[in-house]
Parts: sequence; structure tokens; C-alpha cells
Amino acid sequence: MSSVGGSGGSGGADSASRAESARAEAARADAARQAEASRKSAEEAARAQQAVKSAVAQNPFAKDTFTVAAAKAPVELNPSPVSGPVAQAQTVDAAREAQVTQEAEVAQATQEAQTTEAQATEAQATDEAQATDEAQATEEAQATEEAQTPTVTEADLEAARAELPDVELTRNPAGTDPSAEVTAQNQQVQTALRELGMVAASHVTGFYGSITEGAIKSFQHEQGMEVTGNYDAATREAMAGELAERRAAEAQGITAPAVDLPDEYTAVTDEQLADIMPNATAELRERYLEPLNEAMEEFNITTPERQAAFLSQIAAETADLQFMSELEPAADLGDYYGRGLMQLTHEANYREAGTALGVDLVGNPNQVATDPDLAARTAGWYFNDRGLNEQADGRHIGAVTLGVNGGYNGIDRRLEAYDAALDALGD
Repeated sequence: MSSVGGSGGSGGADSASRAESARAEAARADAARQAEASRKSAEEAARAQQAVKSAVAQNPFAKDTFTVAAAKAPVELNPSPVSGPVAQAQTVDAAREAQVTQEAEVAQATQEAQTTEAQATEAQATDEAQATDEAQATEEAQATEEAQTPTVTEADLEAARAELPDVELTRNPAGTDPSAEVTAQNQQVQTALRELGMVAASHVTGFYGSITEGAIKSFQHEQGMEVTGNYDAATREAMAGELAERRAAEAQGITAPAVDLPDEYTAVTDEQLADIMPNATAELRERYLEPLNEAMEEFNITTPERQAAFLSQIAAETADLQFMSELEPAADLGDYYGRGLMQLTHEANYREAGTALGVDLVGNPNQVATDPDLAARTAGWYFNDRGLNEQADGRHIGAVTLGVNGGYNGIDRRLEAYDAALDALGD
């Protein structure tokens, strides 16, 4: 739900930018440390080179002092093979080799320092560009979300509150007649539930029965509230907020964005089906898993939200795949009582489904119960044809339940299976 009269800020973008700046600063500091180390290495090499030059200059056998020193030196009867001019040459060569080595080390250290600095600069530029892209993407996402979020004023909320009774209401005992005042209050609640798509017009009776209770349970579940089925102050405030937001969205021309369906269908696994329908045996899961996946792929039941809504209704309608036909069908339904994974009911629905699937279901309705493929395909066709995929996109499990059951029979099991399915499917 949107907040009153306001919209989201840009805290997320600032946080991301600060984090990226910190990483860039760390990279710069590391590069500076490496450059300083390289500089010191170069200085030490230069000092070593200078020391070698000084040693050569002080050598008495150096070229500019050799003649004088030799004239004063005593004659050696058995001269060493490395003394005299040979020793001088070796000393000079060693000095030159040391100089060359030190110059090479200085050059290498300088090159490494330059390379490290260049890498740090490149890393900093990359980090800054990435941070800019992420900040821009965050801002665009926030702008999109804000554009799709209606602005709800306090006046909008007050108008919605005024349409709802400011009292606590609970389910009326069967066979009782509520007072005129309570009946009027029940009608107010039911009228609001109808606008929210959670009861039909025929359910606005003024009697708070199983359908009204089931609708309120579903609404509370969708809002993340404690599920009691009772109309209380918190439920009143949540209903007022939802009514105000929907009306504001309509007035401001805001519609829910289209859902991006995956390019490839991700099949539900046997393990996931077991989590969703714990009472289904391994044999039942093996019998219906492949037909279920084929039907879901065929009828665009391809996101976790859609699959969770679809499978949770099947769990409730069939007692976890155990029953493919109604146990006590109503006499007025004739041969067209509930069958299959979604308990297809009424002759008109059998006829419409048969036409869509290219099968004579009116002439042979029982095949919906006996053929696993038809049991799954009729369920998938009905779910998609009645707009329940779109209700599932918004996680309106109450509207999905109403579309499948026509009421809220077994609502607690449906909500339980829905939560289990969302968890099992990794949503």
C-alpha cells in the first residue's frame, strides 16, 4: 500500500553510491601504497649505484692514478695472475655490470609503479562508471515505481472510512437473524468486499456467514495480518486503505504493469508437489505431475505466483489429488457435477471447456475425472479463461478462491497450501 500523500525517497541510490565510492577510494589507496614502495626501491637502487661509483673512484688502480701508484709500488718477483692491469679491468667491469644491473632494476621498478598506478586508475574509472550505472538504474526503478503508485490523501482515507462501520463484527450464528442495525453494518462490510473483488453481488445479504468470514480471512492474509475472519478496527483501517488506493489509482489512470512471463517453462518437481500436497501419495503424484506441468505450460500458469495459486486451489478441491469427483453431488446438477483437478461443474462449463479443448465433454463428462490429461487441462483452461492468472499476479488469493469455488469453502486449507506453494516454488 502507498503512504498517505507521499512517495519513496532516494536512500537506496545514496547508499549504493557511498559503497561504490568507498571501494574506489580503497583501490586508490592501494595503488598509492604500491607506487610508494616502487619509488623507495628505485631510490635504494640509485644509492647502491652511487656507492659503486664512489668505490671505483677511490681505487688506487683507477685510470688517472694508476701510473703514479705503479711507479711507487715495489717490484713483485712473483706477481699474482689477477694483480695489476688485470685486477683493474675486473674491478671496472664489475662496477659497470653493477651499474647496468641497478639501472635495469630502477627501470623495472619504475615501470611496475607506472603499471600499478595505471591499473588503479582504470579500476577507479570502472568502479565509478559501475556506480553511476547502478545509481541510474536505481533511480529509474524508483521513478517507475513512483509512477505506478497512486497518491492517496488523508481525505481519500477519510471518505473510505466513512463507508465502513466503526464497530467490531463477527460471524452470525447459523439460523439467527441479526438486528436491523447489525444487518446494515454487515452490508457495509460486504459492499466494500465486493468492490475489492472478494464477494459477488449476491453475497451482499446483510448476513455475516461463511462467505463473508472467508473473504475477510483472505483479505487479512493478503495484507499480512493475523487471520481471524473477524471484522475489527485493524481490518477496517486496512480495508479503507485498500479502497482508497484502488480508487486513487483508477482516478489517476494507473494500472498494474503487465507481468513478464518466462521464455521457458520451469516444471514443478515431485519434491515441490509433495511439499504443497503432503497427503498425496507417490503414486498419485506420479499420475498427475506430468499432466499438471503440461497444462500449466499450455495455459500460461508459468510464474511462481500463478503456480502457487493454481496448485493450492487444486489441493483444496481434491484433498491433495485424492478425489477427482464430488463425493456428494447436488441433485440439480445432473451429470455435470464437480470433476477433475478443478472440480469442473455445470453443463455450461463442460460445454465451454469441451469446445475450447476439442473434446466432447457434454456427451462424456466422466472422462474429466478418469483421464489425468483432461483433468489437468480443464483445470488449466478454467484458471486462465476466468482471469485467475491476473488475480494470481497480484497475489489476490481471495479473488482466486472466489473464482474457483464461488465462495470460500475450505479457505483455511487454501491459504495454508498457498503459503506452502510459494515457499516450495522459491518465490
